[in-house]
Amino acid sequence: MAHGISELQLSLIVIGVLSVAAVWGYNLWQERKHRQLAQKVFRGEQRDVLMQAAPAEESTAAVPVSPFAVPAASPILHERIEPRFTPLVDDAVVDVVDVADVASVPAGTAEETAAAAAAPDDNETTANAPTASQSGLMDGNIDEDSVADQPPEEVTAEDSDLSEELADPLIDCVVHLDAAELIAAPLFWAAQRQILNRLVNRVVWSGFEENSGCWQRLHANDASSYRHLVAALQLADRNGPAAADDLALYCDGVRQLAVHYHAQVLVPVVADVLTRARTLDDFCASVDWRLSLNLVHAEGQALAVDEIRRLADIAGLRPCDKTQKMDGLLHGLNAQGMTAFTLGLLDGQGFDAASTMASSSTAGAVLTIDVPRVSDGPAAFDRMTQVAELINHRLGTVLVDDQRRALSVETLAMIRAKIAEFQQKMIAQQIPPGSRRALRLYA
Repeated sequence: MAHGISELQLSLIVIGVLSVAAVWGYNLWQERKHRQLAQKVFRGEQRDVLMQAAPAEESTAAVPVSPFAVPAASPILHERIEPRFTPLVDDAVVDVVDVADVASVPAGTAEETAAAAAAPDDNETTANAPTASQSGLMDGNIDEDSVADQPPEEVTAEDSDLSEELADPLIDCVVHLDAAELIAAPLFWAAQRQILNRLVNRVVWSGFEENSGCWQRLHANDASSYRHLVAALQLADRNGPAAADDLALYCDGVRQLAVHYHAQVLVPVVADVLTRARTLDDFCASVDWRLSLNLVHAEGQALAVDEIRRLADIAGLRPCDKTQKMDGLLHGLNAQGMTAFTLGLLDGQGFDAASTMASSSTAGAVLTIDVPRVSDGPAAFDRMTQVAELINHRLGTVLVDDQRRALSVETLAMIRAKIAEFQQKMIAQQIPPGSRRALRLYA
């Protein structure tokens, strides 16, 4: 059964046609409105100098001197005219002039424009001219007041030297951390103690203080902030090389700290560091020699402690206070105030007051030299043998080794030569005997 168009459908069709017509009419009105606005803004005909021929009166005008010269106008209209490069003559510095500016220069001002283009700009001349301080440096006449007013150059972490006391690249495993933001020292100190755990007393942290431009050692009460931090772990000492698990904990811990503080870090391979540690320890062990010369009575009699002390005082030996605790030894000091050798008692008692009150006699005395920790081993050995000769002469003692065999003059000379040989090996390995580096390795 056919049905006709209902009133509702007819109404919807009419509404749709009217809506389309309204939108179309609105667009026409907007287009006409914008066209009128554009005609008001861009009045007059604008000539494209690259697509049209120049007027006759402009073609005869003088062209300004420029590295970009425009050729004569082409008789064919609407043909693009490309700029042509003209090499500079005699390396003269000429300002670059835009092509459109050249083509639009009136004939009467062409020569003036050329002169203006060739003339140096006052502002440019002023900008390129050397300052007063620079002129003084070139002429050799430096104004001290002007130099003093200049701010000091900023010292960066790369420019500032990190002392061997804080991080020694020869005997330490050194790792640098570089962060973009400042790291608060108190928070960092707590974090590294938690991560490094058992190594906290062996790892030395240093930070670059940007205000002073110097590296300084971090400590528990440090309130500064740093962008550049350095960790150092000693690879060997008299207890042996650093253990593999300690090196693994150290490298992994430093890596964790770098990740936590978004710092750049280059952590070495644990196996390579372990090889370094063992090689260093092998060499240090090969020259580690603590030599002792025993003084006993020729007939086996006991020696008076007070007499030994009195003779030692004549020889210039003094007790030495180490960390506010007497070690019971008498020390022969060198010119730098460092211990060259020591004098003790064979039975283990010391020269301190408590020991001498307990016993006034001893079986003998012992002179000891720690070869790696003495700057001039042969000289220290000579002085030590002189003290032995003094005691031998006054108390009737003789020099013997640990097996109580007498030491001849020839044997003492061989010992002296061996000391010199060991110290020369240390110097060749950049570990001077008695230096800070040697004192750390042979602590």
